Parts: sequence; C-alpha cells; structure tokens
Amino acid sequence: MEPSRLAVRRIQRTTVASVAIRPAIAAVVSYRHIHELCLRHGEDQLAAVLIPLAVDGTIMELFSS
Repeated sequence: MEPSRLAVRRIQRTTVASVAIRPAIAAVVSYRHIHELCLRHGEDQLAAVLIPLAVDGTIMELFSS
C-alpha cells in the first residue's frame, strides 16, 4: 500500500522543520554564550556583537567546505 500524497507532504514538512529548527536554536545559544563571555571579559559592546559572528561564521565555513 502506497502512502497518500498528503502523508508524504506532512513527513517532508516535519523533516524540513526539524532539520532547520535545531541548528537555529544552536546558533542562538552559541551567539548568546559568546556575547556574554566577551562582555564579562571586558570587551566593548561592538566587539561583543561582532566576535560571536566571526567565531560562528568561521565554524560554519569550516564545516561547509
């Protein structure tokens, strides 16, 4: 018996959502952690905003190649 198109669509949407949501949550948690760490160690506000982007961007670039 073949699954209906509606069932296949629901499975596809659930898969896409779960694959997209987990990395998004990890990115937010990582950014917030590094930002707070920078502020606690005396970095100014601009550096505390940019450093997490540089660190996470470098990691993403490393794993995407």
